[in-house]
Parts: sequence; structure tokens; C-alpha cells
Amino acid sequence: MAKYTEEQKTAVLARVSEIGVAEAAKEADIPVRTVAKWNKETAAAEARAIVDKADENMEAAGVAAQAIIDDAIVENKAAFKESHQEKADAIKIEVKKTKAKTARKVKEKKANIKASVERKINKARSAKMDIVFETNGGLQIKPEEIVEKVPNDCDAAYVKLEENKIYWVKGEETGSVDIW
Repeated sequence: MAKYTEEQKTAVLARVSEIGVAEAAKEADIPVRTVAKWNKETAAAEARAIVDKADENMEAAGVAAQAIIDDAIVENKAAFKESHQEKADAIKIEVKKTKAKTARKVKEKKANIKASVERKINKARSAKMDIVFETNGGLQIKPEEIVEKVPNDCDAAYVKLEENKIYWVKGEETGSVDIW
């Protein structure tokens, strides 16, 4: 089993974001599975950091909401002492609205972060997975071969095996190439 230095690993992973796993592995003369594993581990670590940050933000929002509630309770007591029932009721309503709004925002933020993390994890998983597309005639093509056929830095590729075409999108530019 080959051992690689942290410097090699860092350099290869920096190139992955620029040219992709397969090309970075080829360029560094390191097995694609090794680079894919490093890339997956890095993505998972980034995902964990995002989730941890979301939990911290959610906790801070909860503390802020509780502070608002505590302040409102103090104001309510003063309002009651002053016999201003209407003011106390209005403050309670505002507290409930603020608490509900904060809870909604926290819930939405956490859901967005969770979805983002899931996308990154799935992307990392797919980078490790060996995927092959096959036509009815038995012809096969792998994602790495598709990437080689489209322009660099493409945003998306749509493969239509029955048409023998790969349609690609790069910013505002689009095009297609034959598969075989």
C-alpha cells in the first residue's frame, strides 16, 4: 500500500476542484480510487462542519429567542403593575410572533443546511461509485468517458444513449457530441 504525504494529498485535492478526480489522479500518478476516497473524506468532513455550525446557529437562535421571552416577561410584569393590560397583551403577542418567526427561520435554515450536506455526501458517494451506462446493443460508457468528451468546466451533461449524444451546458453555452 502506497503512502502519500499530507502535502501530496493537499495538492491533489486542490487540483480535484479544478480538473476533477480522474484527471487529478492521473496528473499526480495516484490511483483514482485513492483520490476519490480522499475527496469523499474531505467532503464528509466539510459536511460535518456545516452541520455543526448549523447546530451552533440554532442554539444561538434559541438563546436569543429565550432572551426575548425573558425581556418580554419582565416588561409584562411591569405593565401589569401599571395596570396596562392592553400593553401586556400586545407584548405577549409580539413575543409569540417573534418566537414563531425565529423558530421558523431556524427550522428553514437547518433544513437548507441538511439538504446541502446530503447533496455533498451523495456527490462524494457518487464519486466513489463505479457507474456504467449500457445501450440495448451492449455498448457501455462510464462517467469518466463522458467527462472526457465534453468541454472542460461544463455545468451539466445529459446523456441520450438512444440518440448516441451527450448534450452539455457550460454557462450560457450549450452543445452536443457523439458518444461513439
